[in-house]
Formats: sequence, structure tokens, C-alpha cells
Amino acid sequence: MAKSLDLLNIDVDQLFKQHNVAEIDLVHKRVLNEIELKREELRTMVGERYRDLLKAADTIGDMKQTAGSIIGNVDRITARCQQLNDHNLIGFRTGTDYQRMQKKHRDHNFHGVIVQIKLLTSLPEMIWSRIDREDYFVATQLFIFARHISTGLSLDTERETMRKFPVAAKQWQVLSQFFFTIEAACRESLGREELSVAVASKSLASWLLLESCPVEQTLSMFTERRSKAFLDVLDENETVYEKVKDKLLASLKVLIGTVRLFYECFVDDGTAEADGVQGGFQRELQHITGDKAAPTIGLIRSEDPMIMQMVPEMIAKFRPRLERIDLAEENVRTAVSAFLRSIETTVAGRLKRLVSLVPSIKTLHDIKRQAIALDKPSNWSAVTAKLGLSEGTDFYATFYQRLINDRMQSIIKSAWTETVQKTRSDLLELLAGNPGDLKAFVWKESLDDVPMNLETALDRSNPSTRKLLMKAHGYTPALVALIGSLNGRLQTLTRDVRSFLSSSTRSEVDEMLAYFRQCCVDGVAELITATKSAEFDPTAERYALLARFLTAVRELCPALRECFIPTTIGLADSWHAGRTSSSTVAMPEEDPERWAKVAGLLEDESLQCWTLWVERFQQRWPTLSADVGYDALLNDFPVWETVTIEENDENNQPIQSTIRVPSQPSFPVQKCLHHVYELLNEAIPQTIPRPTMLDIVERLATMLLKHYDVLAGTEFVQQNQSLALQYYLDVRFLQLLLMGREQKQLNERFNELVGRFKSYIDPFDFDVFYGHLNANVKRSILKLQHFLGALICHSEQLGTIVGPSGAGTEPLDKNPNILTLSSNSLNMVWFPLLPVVCKDTASATAGSSGLTTASLGGDSLKEQQKGKSASGGGESGKSTLGSSSGNSAAGTTKQSTKEATAGGSSTSAGTAQNYAKGAAAFFGLDKDWFR
Repeated sequence: MAKSLDLLNIDVDQLFKQHNVAEIDLVHKRVLNEIELKREELRTMVGERYRDLLKAADTIGDMKQTAGSIIGNVDRITARCQQLNDHNLIGFRTGTDYQRMQKKHRDHNFHGVIVQIKLLTSLPEMIWSRIDREDYFVATQLFIFARHISTGLSLDTERETMRKFPVAAKQWQVLSQFFFTIEAACRESLGREELSVAVASKSLASWLLLESCPVEQTLSMFTERRSKAFLDVLDENETVYEKVKDKLLASLKVLIGTVRLFYECFVDDGTAEADGVQGGFQRELQHITGDKAAPTIGLIRSEDPMIMQMVPEMIAKFRPRLERIDLAEENVRTAVSAFLRSIETTVAGRLKRLVSLVPSIKTLHDIKRQAIALDKPSNWSAVTAKLGLSEGTDFYATFYQRLINDRMQSIIKSAWTETVQKTRSDLLELLAGNPGDLKAFVWKESLDDVPMNLETALDRSNPSTRKLLMKAHGYTPALVALIGSLNGRLQTLTRDVRSFLSSSTRSEVDEMLAYFRQCCVDGVAELITATKSAEFDPTAERYALLARFLTAVRELCPALRECFIPTTIGLADSWHAGRTSSSTVAMPEEDPERWAKVAGLLEDESLQCWTLWVERFQQRWPTLSADVGYDALLNDFPVWETVTIEENDENNQPIQSTIRVPSQPSFPVQKCLHHVYELLNEAIPQTIPRPTMLDIVERLATMLLKHYDVLAGTEFVQQNQSLALQYYLDVRFLQLLLMGREQKQLNERFNELVGRFKSYIDPFDFDVFYGHLNANVKRSILKLQHFLGALICHSEQLGTIVGPSGAGTEPLDKNPNILTLSSNSLNMVWFPLLPVVCKDTASATAGSSGLTTASLGGDSLKEQQKGKSASGGGESGKSTLGSSSGNSAAGTTKQSTKEATAGGSSTSAGTAQNYAKGAAAFFGLDKDWFR
């Protein structure tokens, strides 16, 4: 913006309306710089003009003296002629033509010297005017012409004339300084960033005319000046370009432009004439040094043409001469190679430092995109072929691409480091705060838990916005915000990398993606290390928070997964689509494996944090007392079940006997399990990984095993069969409830402990009690498994052993749905709540309702039997659980089931049919869709 403004026509009001303060400040700085430059130029011009003025004043003084002496001589000649006339010698004449010619020749020579001196005094002003207009080529010709005149005057044979005009020698002292002025100006113009072919050709020709050196030295000088122009653009202290991006692009333009200048100045300028194909440099020299070139004096315009006729022929026909102006193509190629070698040296130093200052991937992408879009000459292939460069030479790929890719990798690495550091600081801040009541947070309802519209509900791109899901996983808002911040940084990094690679070649994409994914692996490892090295108060809640954080990194950071496996629409295409080919590339096989390893690493570290949490969680478990006495029989044991056994005697007469069997686990073990579960419920057990739950169960089982192993070793238990029976039931209950088939070592220890308690019981009594004990174990598990559900890690195996509960026998719908309700008030709906089922499952509904009714009938039967006798309840319970005894009770259950089905089906079936008909009529569906 600041470079495009015309400082001479700035409208202050418009400037403040159209630009911001920063841009106005740039314009202000530029105006100050221009003022300072003009002041410096004014000082220089005044100094030089003042010096010329002093010299001209001295020359005028000398001319005044010379003119005075001439006038005096003329007066003396006049007086002498008068004297001759007085002595009658006025008529003395030679009378010969030779003498007249001699006199005319002397007069002509004298007038020629005067004209040359006049030209010498006029040339400084002409040369200065050409220099001011940057026409160094004409200024050089005028300087050479002045040098030729001065040399001719200094070699004049008529020494007497030159002694009369000493101004000629002094004037050359003034003109000689133009050599250095013009030579410096030519070199300065050749070192400019933007240089046209015409200016370059004339500057080169001017330099060669001044130096009068072999034409090959022009190539070395031009190479040196263009290298300096490249370095000047990359100068960190240079103020023309304030942005690194602009400097890099300008340097690339200088590089391409220099190669074009080599071609058009020394090989072919594209303006073929009668004299053949030539470079602009040779053509300019040919115009002034050729046989058909006009004399240099034609550049001087005089007010009186007659004066110019007095100039000697040697001056009038003068034009510059050079021995040779042709250049071999091999020399030009050598010069181009030398220039590119100097650029390679620069790339290793200054260009690399400049690229290292680029702050972001977006800037690198802009540099890359604009560099690729730079216009090259239409005849670029011919240029590279003539100059000995490889076909399709791309200076961006040769000098810039590697540096930009290295900087890209450095930015990716630093971005990951910064992300890890910021995430670590946020995590430490989260750990330093109060963890809060996670249980209250999870089970407290909120209005924003459920999405307000279907579009939001179906949007799965950002899981963190699904509040109810976050609660189900135990992710607090602070943790979700932390993960969201991490995901945002990674998403920004991924998007920048994707945009950068969208214009890359296939090999560049593969190389960059390999490095990027390796950086992601290292970054995740660094994040895990930073998380593990975080210093905080080691409490169970904080270890659980760390474990959930590591799990959330894997689940709530889709940007991290996309670093390894692009899943967004168009992402894989854009990552693998190079600017030389738009086809897609198959994903490498190692990418999913690498993501699996990263996800596995996060999961392993999360499990380690959960293990640390379990160690501190275990410290809060209650301890069981190993003191056993008669008070344990009264305080710790629940009421035993009384079972009536009916047998036939020798006379085949029924005999009833009553036994007492432990009905449920002892109170201490129940309290211990409930206390552990209450503690576990505070940590939201459904959010704890299964391996951790298995570890908790194994630790709990090991603790209880040690407790009962101590009890089994006490003498009081060994001598008391009642204690042994109760502890036998306890151990069997714990084994079935906590242990799975795969936990063989703990099962062996339980079996060993069960055998020890069994050895303390009379074998005959144990055979009688065995069936009832097993039934009570299963019944206790059915009763307590819902209260201790989180501690049961093998529910499928437990269901096959114990059998399903009454509530679980009802078959489920194959494809359950929800019936839409609409209401105009809180107490009135269009239809009652009806389950909607698939048509193919409607036929199975009757069977399921029958089973449900049967279960209800069995429950009512049990209640009736409990009212009759206490023992009957125990038998009925065992019959329901499928024990070997109680066949009569089972028969009664079937009879009661039939009666209940017959009594209740008449009213409920009619109501259900009416509801089903109404719903079917409203929706226009078959009645079989509703039940």
C-alpha cells in the first residue's frame, strides 16, 4: 500500500478515510525517507555545482586575462602597422598564394582551438543533464568525446596557442571526474532489483566504453552486480520490504530476471535486424561503433551551425572504437553458471536465515503459491537451452523449496511443542483446582444435555458438543474445554499443513506427511511424558482425572486421528493431490497401524493412571475383623432358612424333619461389598475401563480371600459347624459373584478355601445341605447382583450359571421404536404410551405376555405360601430357582398361573385392542404394528 501511493498528490483527508493508523504511519515514514533523500541529493548537487562554479569562475578569470592580452596584442599590431605606414612600408607585400594559404590555415587552426575550448566548457553541463536523466550511455559518449578533444588539445603542435589558452588543461580536470561518476552510476543501475533489458544493455555498454577492457570482463562485472542485487533484497536491514514474504518473492524475481537479462543482453534481444541475431548489449555498441554509426559530435546541438564548421575533421568525425564486441555463447554460459554458484552460497547462509524468520505455515503457503504463480518468459525453454541450463529449470524448486520445507518441518515441531506446553499448563491448572463432585455432575439433569433439534443430534463431527454423552463418559466441562482447546490447535495445524500440501508434488507430499505423522507420534509421546511428569497432589480423584484426560485425547480429538488417517470429505484427496497430478493416492498401510499404536499408547497410559487410582481407592476400603466368637453368631449372621424335609419311613409313612440352612451371606461381607460399591459409585463405575474394573474385583477378591483364609485357620471355626456352613456360603457367593472362568488362579484359591470349610462340616449333613446351600447362593446373587452390578465383570457367565431373573424372561422387541406423542396440555395426550414393534415380531407378543403373566402368577403364589408357613417360603424360593426339590410347589405354580391368566386377560386385552385400533387408524398402518 505504502509503495503504491504517489507522495506528490496525497490527499490527507482521503488518506485518513481509506487507511488505518498502521498504514498511515508507513506512509509517514516513507515521506520522511523521501525528504531525507532529497535533502541529501540537494546537498550533493549544490556541492558539485558550487565546485563547478568556482572552477568556472577561475576559468572566466583566466579567459579575461587572455582576452586582455589578445586585445593588447591587437593594439600593438595596429600600432606597428601604423608605424610601417608612416615609413612608407605599407605597400610591402609578398604577393604569393602560398603565404595567403599559410595565413588562412593558421587562422583556421586558431579558430578550431577556440571552438574546441568552447565545447570543453559546454560539455560538463551536457553530461550532468544526461546523468540526471539516467541516460548514462549518452553521458559516456559525451565524456569520451570530451576526453578526445582534451587529448587533441594537449598534443597540439602550436604550443604558443595553448599557452595563450590554459583554460583547456584546467577544464579537463573538471571533466575527468565524470569517469568515476558515470562508472559508479552504471554499476548502481546494474545492481537494481528491477532492471529492464534496455537499461542493462546501455549500462553495460557504457561501462565497457569507460573501462576499454576486453568484452569478457563485462560478464564478470554483470555477474557481480546481479549477485549484489540478490543479496541486497535479502538484507535483513533493508527497509523497502518489511515482510519476509515480500523479500523472498522479490529475490526469486531477481533470480529469474537476471537469467532473462543474461539471455537478452548477450545472446538474443528478440529484435533481429539485418545484421543478424544479437544481444541488446552488442546491438547498442554496434549502433555507436559500427561503420555506419553517426559521429559523436551529432549529440551536441549548437545555436550557430557555422561554429561547428570550424571544428577540425579529427573531432568532427570522431566516434568510439572497440577492438571486439562479440561474445561466445560458451562464455555466457560460464558466467551464468558462476552466478548460480554464487546464489547457492547465498542460499546456504543469508536466504536460510531469512526463511527461518517466517512465523507461520500460512505465510509459507502464500510464499509457495505466489512463487509457483510467478510469470516466466514465454521463451523460457529456449532461454534455459541457450544458457546451458537443464530443461524445465525451476529456481523455486532448486533454491527455495528445500529451505521452505525445512522451515515447514520446524514450524510443525515447534507447534507441537507449544501445544504440549500449553496443554500441560492447562492440565496443571485443572489439577490444581477442586475436582468437585463428579457423581452429582453426572446424575444432575440439565436443559442442554439433549440437543434441541434433529440436525444437532445427528451431527457427530464434534462429540464434545453432545453434553449427555460427555456426562455418560464422566467428562466434566473443564476437561471437555481442555480437550477442545487441544483439538482446536491440532485442527489448525492440520488445516495449515493440508493447505500447504495442496500445491505440492507427489514426492513432496509423501515426504512431508511422513515427517508430520512422525511429529504427531513424538508429540503424543511428549504429551504423555508431560502429563506423567506433572506435579500435583496425588489423590485418587486427580489420578482418575488424568486417566480420563488421556482417554479423552483419543476419543474427543478427531484432529489427532486425522493426522494419521484423513477422514474428512476431500481431505485425503487434497493431501495427496500434487500440483503435477490431481489423482488421489492410496493411503499407506502403516498409517492405520501408526494410529492404532498411538491410540494404544494413550490407552495404556490411561490404564496406568487408573492403576494408580485403584491403589489409592483401595486404601479407603473397610477392613474385616478376624475375631470370631459366639457374638459373631448373634451379630454377624442373618436369620437362617428353615427347611422342612419329608421322607418315608420303613412302613412307608411320611416323616417330616426340619433343618436350618444359611440363607444369605453374612452381614460383614455384605457391608464390605456395599461400602466398596458406594465408594466405587462416587467414581462413576460405568466410565471406568473394564481392565481396571477387573483389577478392582481381583484386589477385592484377594482381600476377602485373605480374610476368610484367616478365619478358616481359627480353632473356633474349625470346631463350629454353623460357622463353617455360613462361611462356606459366603465363599461360594463371592466366587460366583466376582470370579470368571478365565481367572483360574483365584478360582483355584477359592476352591481350596471352599474345600477347607467343607472339611469342617459333617459329610452326611453336608450332603443334605448341599442343594439348599447352592440354591441360596444363587438366590443371594440374584438379589444382590443389581446392587453390586459394577463389581460383576462376567454377567454373561453368571447368567448361565444362576439363570435369568423373572424380569429378564420377557422377550424384547426385535426393532423397538418410539411412538410420537403430542399434547396441548400437561395432562392430556392423544394416545397412551404404546410400544411400537415390527410386524414380524407381533406374533411373538402373545407368547411374551403369557410368560410375563406366568411370572407374575408365580410371584403371587409365593406370597400366598409365605402367608401359610415360614418354611413354605423357602421351598417356594428354591422351586422358582430350579432346585431339585419342591415338585408340588411347581405344580401349584402352574395352576396359579392359569388362573391369573384367565382372570386378567379379559379386561386388559380389550383395552389394548382399543388402543391399538385407534393408533393404527391415526397412522394409517396395520393393527399388527401396535400391541
